[in-house]
Amino acid sequence: METNALIANATTHESKVNLFRALTNASPFSEAVNKTLSVVQIIDQPAFNDQGEPVNRYFFLCEDGAAYMSMALGVDSCVKAVRSIWGSDFVEPLQIVPCQVKTKNGHTYKFTVL
Repeated sequence: METNALIANATTHESKVNLFRALTNASPFSEAVNKTLSVVQIIDQPAFNDQGEPVNRYFFLCEDGAAYMSMALGVDSCVKAVRSIWGSDFVEPLQIVPCQVKTKNGHTYKFTVL
């Protein structure tokens, strides 16, 4: 799958189909823990957590065609920080490393930027 076909502003039918497949087949963020991801775009969708509370569902579209999804609050904070610094459109892929961190209620996910 070509990276250009994953960009959210896809204009051709083929690129829209590829974007749809990436979003509907995204792997859990937990599968990317401690791996370096080369992210070309982050897409968010409104969702609800297990308690019925509204949250953001984030999709990380990677340069290699992989896609990962997370609704973790830690990821939400990291995405907001990334967008405040780099904006929503990356000039070049953003290198991130997902990690799992302990919380008082168990654990959450977040990421660091390289």
